Amino acid sequence: MLPKYIAASINNPKGLEALTIQLMALPFVYFLLVYAIGYCYWIVSIGFKGLSSFTEMRTLIACSMLPFVLQFIINVPFVAVGLIKNDVSIITHYNYLTSLILWLLSFRITMVGIAKFNKFNWMITLITYLISTSILGGFAYLFLQIKR
Repeated sequence: MLPKYIAASINNPKGLEALTIQLMALPFVYFLLVYAIGYCYWIVSIGFKGLSSFTEMRTLIACSMLPFVLQFIINVPFVAVGLIKNDVSIITHYNYLTSLILWLLSFRITMVGIAKFNKFNWMITLITYLISTSILGGFAYLFLQIKR
């Protein structure tokens, strides 16, 4: 999504305005996402008689999203070089290996946090994770279907 706005800013004077709006809206979407995902994890863990609070689950989700901030930092040099060379293919470069490694790190943070805050064993932790992500994935799929 971001490279489309960068390409628009190169060719169109209003493109820079669109890029600025996108970068300003991104943190608000992040905070809404943290609250929604944290609430979903909290509700499912309460179903398994977990001992965590909503604040702990929200903090856990915020911490588990930090590796994706690192992914953004890794992509900054590609964006800078792409803007200097005026080449959109460099900007849109996607490194699958770092994405996989950072996702696994995020998964580990989430699993350890759910187990620690709720005093769960690993099987109940995995079931809690799968139920929560299935619910959130179902809502995302429904949103995409409605958007069509």
